[in-house]
Amino acid sequence: MENYSLINPKTKIKSATFTKIIDSINAYLKKNKGTVADYELLKDIVDRNLDKEDDKISGNLALPLYLGLMGTMLGVVIGLMFMPELQEMDTNAQVSGSNNNILSGVNELLNGVKIAMIASALGLLLTIINTVYYFNVRKAVEENKNNFLNFIQVNLLPVLNQSTANSLTLLQNNLVTFNKDFSENSQKFSKVLTHINSSSENNLKIIKTIEQLDLSNLVKYNKETMDHFNKAFKKLEKFGDYLSQSTSFLEEARKLNNSLRENLINLESYHNLIDNLDKSTSVLNEAGQVITIQYKEVDQRKNQINAVIADYTADTENQIQKLKAENEEKLNLFKQEHAEIHDSLESFYDKLTNYTHSIFEEEGNTFKNLNGTLTTLNSNISNLKTIEKGLSDLKEEIRNIKPSAEVEVKFPKKTKLEKLMPYFILGFIVLFLILSTLMLLRVYNII
Repeated sequence: MENYSLINPKTKIKSATFTKIIDSINAYLKKNKGTVADYELLKDIVDRNLDKEDDKISGNLALPLYLGLMGTMLGVVIGLMFMPELQEMDTNAQVSGSNNNILSGVNELLNGVKIAMIASALGLLLTIINTVYYFNVRKAVEENKNNFLNFIQVNLLPVLNQSTANSLTLLQNNLVTFNKDFSENSQKFSKVLTHINSSSENNLKIIKTIEQLDLSNLVKYNKETMDHFNKAFKKLEKFGDYLSQSTSFLEEARKLNNSLRENLINLESYHNLIDNLDKSTSVLNEAGQVITIQYKEVDQRKNQINAVIADYTADTENQIQKLKAENEEKLNLFKQEHAEIHDSLESFYDKLTNYTHSIFEEEGNTFKNLNGTLTTLNSNISNLKTIEKGLSDLKEEIRNIKPSAEVEVKFPKKTKLEKLMPYFILGFIVLFLILSTLMLLRVYNII
């Protein structure tokens, strides 16, 4: 629940106009919470509501006079209507020889004139009474209005101005804390910028070392390995030549075996020799098969070694190219990132400087405005001090005022004449109606 400084009379208010005034002022105070209340606006609210009621009353103030004039006209008209015509009275007078008809007509006219005069007198009397009562009420209203406006000036406005001064003090404290925090943050940011500059310098050193790297050593090592592989290939070729010579030797041995078989076939007597030769040939065949198998394995190993060497050379070249491309790409990316970081830092530093300049300018303007408001407040305080000299008799009442401005609004007591005035008016109205009724009954000869 928010706390407002509102007007809350303790006495029960019977006036609808005063209730409207209190509600309008409270609504204004609620909607303008935290600002300085305008006394002229509050006074205008009171004046407009009172002027509205005053116009309504002043428009009906001359109503009894108009009713009296209407009664006068009606009395005269009624007297003339019931008065016989002059020609008829003249003929009746000639016939009867008397003036009774003339006298009766004059009496009717006089009765109508009496009614008219009584109505005029009653209208004037009621108008005078209304005017006197109106002036007395107007005097009481002006007195109550002055009391109410004094209450607003003395009791309500100081409470509202006190809340405004508190809000200005709070704003000043917030600005002081903001300046402290901003100075600390700026110092921390300067430290961060120094760290960023040192890291950028280290990155530049790394880039320079990368640029100074010599890839010739790596190429030299790869060349030496290729030379060793070439020497191994030459030795493998010699081993292949040796294997090819062994295969030719095996072929010649086979040819010899065949020739021996042909000779041994002719020599049946040499079965044992043939058997031995067969065994030797089988052994030689097995040895030749073993040699051929070894030769095939050597060929396979040679092919595998060639494939491995080719793959190794291709992979080495690819890795060298990739390493070179990656180093160049990383170097370019690092240069781009360093340029972007440098640009972003420069833009951020520019934005920060502009923002700090704008903040300091705004703070300067706010402090200027605060100085202006403080000077006006000092002038108002000096004016209040001068006013306090003339209001020394109200100090005890001001000390007893509550912060919530719940003050009892006292109205002057009504006099006995003001209390009895409605009864007098009612009696005169009743008397006027009775007299009008009696006159009408007498005119129609009912009584």
